[in-house]
Amino acid sequence: MERAMTLQGVGEPISRRGWIWAALAGLFGLTASARVEAAPKVLVLGEVDSKVRRAERWLARELRKSLRAELSRLEIPAKSEEPYVLSVSLTQLFTKRVDDKTAEAESTAVISAVLRKQKGGALHAILRGKATAIDAAVPTREVELSALQGAVRSALRRVPEAIR
Repeated sequence: MERAMTLQGVGEPISRRGWIWAALAGLFGLTASARVEAAPKVLVLGEVDSKVRRAERWLARELRKSLRAELSRLEIPAKSEEPYVLSVSLTQLFTKRVDDKTAEAESTAVISAVLRKQKGGALHAILRGKATAIDAAVPTREVELSALQGAVRSALRRVPEAIR
């Protein structure tokens, strides 16, 4: 005869067999997630830096956000001989007014990236991206953000080819 056990706050009794199944399912879930986490990634994002020094903190945050978004879009091979690390630096970001009457601004961003092997750090590829954005209908920060996103996309578009 099995005794009914209950969880506090839950009105339904759980049999001993139910507890065993729940424990096994939990253990299986933990080991499965550990296996997924233990599987090496083909590409990991390494150092992210900016040579552009500004008082605003949005620049570093948006650079990381753009990198993550672009990396998620890339079709990176599922398997590779060894994993790689991608280190990225924003080397230039400058903005100038093109037309004072229309408040048109032009912003240019330049990204440098290094793809290296995770073991030993051997250099595998050097990537560079540059983009210019021009707009009059939005604040200067939005124009800079568009240039930054374009430069990130330009620099990272060759990553899958470099890994193959």
